[in-house]
Amino acid sequence: MESTSALAVESAATTQSARRVMPSLVDLVFILLAIGVPALMAIPLLNSDGDLARHLRVGGMILDKHGLFFRDSLSFTMFGKPFVPYEWLSEVLFAAANRVGGLPAVAILAGLVIAATYALVVAFLRGRGLDPLLAVVVGLVAAAASSIHWLARPHLFSSLGCVLLLFLLEGRPGRKVWLIAPLFVVWGNLHGGFVFGLAIIVAYVAGDVAEAVRGGDVEWPQRARTHGFALLLGTVGACLNPAGLSVIRHVSTYLGDRLLSAHADMQTTDFQSPDFHRTSLQVFLIALLIVVAGLALSRRRPSYPHLLLLLMTTAFALYAARNIELFAVTALPVMALDLEPLWLDLTRWAHRLRLAVAVGEQHSRPGAWALAASVALLLIAATHGTVLGQPVTTARFDPATFPVNAVA
Repeated sequence: MESTSALAVESAATTQSARRVMPSLVDLVFILLAIGVPALMAIPLLNSDGDLARHLRVGGMILDKHGLFFRDSLSFTMFGKPFVPYEWLSEVLFAAANRVGGLPAVAILAGLVIAATYALVVAFLRGRGLDPLLAVVVGLVAAAASSIHWLARPHLFSSLGCVLLLFLLEGRPGRKVWLIAPLFVVWGNLHGGFVFGLAIIVAYVAGDVAEAVRGGDVEWPQRARTHGFALLLGTVGACLNPAGLSVIRHVSTYLGDRLLSAHADMQTTDFQSPDFHRTSLQVFLIALLIVVAGLALSRRRPSYPHLLLLLMTTAFALYAARNIELFAVTALPVMALDLEPLWLDLTRWAHRLRLAVAVGEQHSRPGAWALAASVALLLIAATHGTVLGQPVTTARFDPATFPVNAVA
């Protein structure tokens, strides 16, 4: 009997150990996107506009010179004019990837950034105690809505920065606020989208103040002070770049250029308002309608910081299609936090499915599978996107889009 009991205990321990190496939902979302983007979407990722070639050229010049340059030497009309290197770090990363493994490595790098962004959306929601099934649904919907703007360009790092910022702004006031500074130091050198990150903090500060004035929880005044300090840290951190304070003026001037948004015949369609007749944009429309319906049906209102974030990102997304991605990685996750009780009530019929997903999460070890996939993909990138000599990605500049033969 004792021998049988010992075997049973050992078997249970072995089963438990085996379950602990199961991939988590975060891992599954990461692996799906990290592999799927460079394998299936390489052509649109690299060829949807001409910006990638410019970024590779600028990054290559910085690597060759072992330093930055502040005078334009790439264009005819602006030759010799001041050049603001506000995306220099991301350009160096893309150029370095290109030198190591060519365009396949660039596609894999972009895929890893995209995968990290939406896997972290799921991780953020799980960390806040959200229903696992809802967390993965929100992560996948956010990815689907954002996919119209998945291009191998520096803006990918801003989407990642937005999700990391949510980790620091949510939760107990004051916790991890000091990490705002290094986040914006890196973000301010990767892409001008750090300005949107500052706008997110402003929305939180205004929402905190509104809650405090309304007479809400005693924590709201403390949150307002903490987020106000975070805004200061973020602004100072973003200005720690080669261009200094002028980077904020440069980015703001660029985003406010009406020439880019007023002419649909120019190659600036992502500055236009979304055309919901396009199938690719209807995911955003459906997600927005679901959020509106959820707010109407929910018995509790969202907090003012979350409501202001929703209103701000919705306005940005309706003004320019390029901002849909920002809505997807910020407003959707925080609305999921507020609307979870409604979700649980409406999906009582799926209780067993939710339970099965939750049990699976308990027996997983988040991160291990994502790390292994990242290492494997980096090795593939170093071999120019091949496995045993066979290409696994079609990453290239398309001769039907660009004058590849003429340049050669």
